[in-house]
Amino acid sequence: MASINNLYGYSTQRITGLSSGMDTETIVNNLMASQQAKLDKLFQQKQKAQWKYDAYTSINTSVSNLRNSYLSILGDKTLMKGPAYNAYKVTMDVNSAVKVTGTASALPTSFKILAASKATAASKTAAVNSQQTELKGRSQFLQASVTGSLALEAGQGFNTTIDDLATQFGLEDGENLSFSINGETFTFERTDTMSQVMTKINEKSSTTGVTAGLVIDGGNMLKLSLTGMTGTDSKIDLSNITGIAFDTEKGFGMTNAQVTKTVDVTSMTFEDLAEKFGLTLNGSSFKIGTETFSLTRTFETGDVPKTVQEVMDEVNASDQAGVTMSYDKTKGSFTLRNKTTTDSEGKNATNTAAIQVEGALFGENSIFGVEEGSYTDSGSLKRTDTIADAARKLGNTVGDEITVKVNNKEFTFKTSTTLSSMMTALNQDKDIQASFSYSEMTDSFQIANTVTGSAAELSFEGFAFLGLQDASGLVGTDAKLTVEREGITKEITQASNTFTLDGLTFEVTGTKDFGAEGLSVNVERDYQPTIDAIKGFVEDYNKMVGELTTKYYEKSYSRAYPPLTEEQRAALTEDEAEKWDEKAMSGILRNDVTIGGLLGSLRSSLLAKVGDTGLSGSDLGISTVSWSSDTWRTEQGKLTLDEDKLMSALKENPNAVQEYFTKISTDANGNTDTTTSTENGKSTAGSGLLVRMSNLFSNFNRSMSSQNIFNTQKSINEYTGKMSDLVAKMAEKEESLWAKYSQMETALTELQSQSNWLTAQLGLSTNS
Repeated sequence: MASINNLYGYSTQRITGLSSGMDTETIVNNLMASQQAKLDKLFQQKQKAQWKYDAYTSINTSVSNLRNSYLSILGDKTLMKGPAYNAYKVTMDVNSAVKVTGTASALPTSFKILAASKATAASKTAAVNSQQTELKGRSQFLQASVTGSLALEAGQGFNTTIDDLATQFGLEDGENLSFSINGETFTFERTDTMSQVMTKINEKSSTTGVTAGLVIDGGNMLKLSLTGMTGTDSKIDLSNITGIAFDTEKGFGMTNAQVTKTVDVTSMTFEDLAEKFGLTLNGSSFKIGTETFSLTRTFETGDVPKTVQEVMDEVNASDQAGVTMSYDKTKGSFTLRNKTTTDSEGKNATNTAAIQVEGALFGENSIFGVEEGSYTDSGSLKRTDTIADAARKLGNTVGDEITVKVNNKEFTFKTSTTLSSMMTALNQDKDIQASFSYSEMTDSFQIANTVTGSAAELSFEGFAFLGLQDASGLVGTDAKLTVEREGITKEITQASNTFTLDGLTFEVTGTKDFGAEGLSVNVERDYQPTIDAIKGFVEDYNKMVGELTTKYYEKSYSRAYPPLTEEQRAALTEDEAEKWDEKAMSGILRNDVTIGGLLGSLRSSLLAKVGDTGLSGSDLGISTVSWSSDTWRTEQGKLTLDEDKLMSALKENPNAVQEYFTKISTDANGNTDTTTSTENGKSTAGSGLLVRMSNLFSNFNRSMSSQNIFNTQKSINEYTGKMSDLVAKMAEKEESLWAKYSQMETALTELQSQSNWLTAQLGLSTNS
């Protein structure tokens, strides 16, 4: 037996028997054996109580889950509401204009739909004619970028969470990953994946000017790249970092990178431009359309070299070239765009003429950065265009900000905002009840109400830079449905395309005239969903009853297999201990009164008829296993369902079937009456079967929680307290025994010392 001190998490190293030669530790352990036996007994009693607690909790949860799912009006599979017994099947000819479904309040009927027209929302569409040719090149003279790699383990990838990589990021327990990019702070939860890290960075790219990319290279290396916007102001500043997210050897394996140079490319000569950025100047002329433009080079001609701006001016002045040439220093890009004309209304005329380019300045690693050839329709609007770029492409000019108004609500946007971001902001505002969209296919903008009907008006202003002229008082149309029933024709007008009439839900999806013959619609009761729902309940009910029955009748081997003590468990293999525990836990709830009471009540609840319905479970095809059946011992209490018999009962009287299951009867005190009585020799019940079962389950759960589980937990707490007290007493007694034997050893040592002194005084040899 180990020292009792071990129970406290420490042990005392003792040296015994130096003088007496006695095995003191063995003696002390033997004297403590009776106390250890008491402690082991308490441990075993506590273990049994814990097993019983777990078993009670398990079956209580099973009963509660069944009740909450099927017997609560809020349950996901509830059988306590009308819709479970009132499904309708709608049959109609195939069409593309109207969809009809039945609700619980529908009635069997037949009718015809003569015509349908879909409701629309107020809207305005403008073709912006942005399809003129545009050619961009060399868009990254200056661009900040940094890339790092993070080593992954087998099975890790884009969906690996920050928590999984907390060590690599140097994060403490509970600490989230956080850092700032160009002044914008990002905080990531430990549950965020690497893919989500990239997404969150990119969602703020319009603010930071930085985009993130993520790839897996070499099988186990996750590479994160941060790329600044193109142009002379491109930069990446990393700061406010938790842990070691950015380090050359740890985290994402990258360091801060920054590019903040400002260069006026237009004032430079082409030679200076090529030299500064390491570009190739492969010739002294280039051609656009039918016009050739020369480029002087001092070391060849001795002439004064032309600046980039001077050459651009020549291009812009040439009618033969037919293009405008510009340079955007914020993006570091050149743009060629064919010249446009305007129509009588001042709108841009469509110009899809090709831009023909050739010459040494056009090609890979050249100054303009575009290939020789013919280019068409490359300048159409994109959702990623900024408001300023979009306006420019359409021949309009905007300042640093624009203000627009939709349905009397005002919005202000920076013109550096992308069209996509602007549209998202408008579409997410619920107050305006409007949507904004752009179609690249049709090259048109549309603004529309999100509600249909003639009563909702649409107004907007401030979108002229996109070709949408101010408008107000725009309205949609109502949905119309013309039906004929029993010779009576009626036209129904609704603002919404979805509405309910006579328990039927109509969804108008198109506009169509079905003629005099009309679209035939037939509505009839559908009993199969009810049967399927009851079948599902029976299956889950049987699983629960099976669990209770198994626990109630389970044979017990616990007398021969008491719970293992810690010392006994340590002497067995894991498999041996598992098999022992299985025997020790057997029959833990055998003949439990609470379980037996529920099983008996459930069986009897099926026998009573329900009030005026005159129906019992057997009338609906619901029964239990017969007492005389060979399978009664293993299947008792479980239900069987005759689906054909239930179908017949539903067809004969569906309301009576619903009442049999769900009728709620109250006694004189207003309480639900679940009792049974005998009238005219027949056993009857005030409430329906499922109501009775619900109350039985509720009482069972209440009794389990307030008595069985509570009392068992109380026993566990009492055993824990007794064990704690006994351990303290054992420790005290053990220390007392060790103290006594230590005193004895001390006395023997002193006697030995005196004996040695006397021997020495007498001159006697201690070896003789």
